[in-house]
Amino acid sequence: MPTVNRRTRITKPIPIISGDKRHLTNARSILERAFVINPRFNVSIRLKIKPGKIPAMIKPIIVWIIRFVINCVARVKASGYENIPEKGGFVIAVNHLGFLDAPLAYYALDNWNLFIPVAEKWAKSAILRWLGKHLNAIFIDRFNPDLKAMREMINRMEQGQTLVIAPEGTRARDEKMAQGKPGVAYLASKMGWTIVPVAIIGTEDRIVLGNLKRFKKTNINLIAGKSFTLPPFPKENREEKLQEYTDEIMCRIAAMLPEHNRGFYAGHPRLKQLLAERS
Repeated sequence: MPTVNRRTRITKPIPIISGDKRHLTNARSILERAFVINPRFNVSIRLKIKPGKIPAMIKPIIVWIIRFVINCVARVKASGYENIPEKGGFVIAVNHLGFLDAPLAYYALDNWNLFIPVAEKWAKSAILRWLGKHLNAIFIDRFNPDLKAMREMINRMEQGQTLVIAPEGTRARDEKMAQGKPGVAYLASKMGWTIVPVAIIGTEDRIVLGNLKRFKKTNINLIAGKSFTLPPFPKENREEKLQEYTDEIMCRIAAMLPEHNRGFYAGHPRLKQLLAERS
């Protein structure tokens, strides 16, 4: 390897001797292969980095950190991968119990190009806005029709990305399922998207934080159910059908949850029918 004198400005290729052959390489190649740069040297180097290369590298690093942190605080068991389509362009509909739910999507679904709708209030935080950018999130208005966000979702689905969404719209403060909002049912029916219901079990904030205080890992289960599609909307009774389609999604999730987490859908006739089919 060549030696670099203090306050040397490297702007030209530096020859490297290897055996009987002389190879020319530039300073960038040398530093890319080095693990440590000696702090005694003040080296000024012009590095040409292709546009988009650094942002492309950030997401895998963030996902690695997410996986590391989750492995430190939880034992995650995921099942039902055989029910998930190999190609993107489908919807994963989940329940929402705690703050770990969103990171778990990146933990368990590393082979799919995901995007997650996030409440626009989180965009006020610079760090969360930065994370959202690199994790492919969409900030949406949960309380008003957000046509811009809907168009962006459709565009991304057409590109083969996978939508991960909690129809409840927010996490369950009482640790029980809330009534689902109709947005995902409307889009899935209108666009013919495949839906994969996924139950998240064990991520209640109370349990996770309580275990952290005792330096204990939390047991978390992720269960993917069989995929399905919703029929197109009829010309009549559209509001009733929209509610029926929303209930169908939520009941399929609830059927995989423990009874104490089923909340709003605990006594729903469709849930009872699904449970009877499974028994």
